[in-house]
Amino acid sequence: DLHSFPTRRSSDLVVSADAITQLAESEFEASVVLNKNDMLQALDRLSVFVGEYDRNVIFMHFGEDGLTLTNKAKAGTEQIDYVSKNGDLVFDCAIEIDLLTSQIKAQQNDDFKLYYGLPNCVKIADDNIVQIIALFVEE
Repeated sequence: DLHSFPTRRSSDLVVSADAITQLAESEFEASVVLNKNDMLQALDRLSVFVGEYDRNVIFMHFGEDGLTLTNKAKAGTEQIDYVSKNGDLVFDCAIEIDLLTSQIKAQQNDDFKLYYGLPNCVKIADDNIVQIIALFVEE
């Protein structure tokens, strides 16, 4: 079952290639296109407010007008405008900042598509690369 995919820290996960393929081919409820440099700069600024006490986790809010990134204490907040969006789903999730940053750095184009709406992961894609990133859930 796709929705029972583990949602712990990525370093704790051991999953089969079939599970990853299934997630990569999943229909996500919505997607947005974001500028790579804008996102990396926002993550870099926000990283100052995120530490071990936060478990290196940030919160993402996909709103109607843009993506809002915050740390647990809400001491740092970044707003990123969408280049474009597909779907009207308002969605909140938590993700490890270092993992997200490294995956965005791997994108080759100036813009990338971020798919969201599943309770356990997001998907990042450009013309050549598809990445699945597990979301963080408190245990």
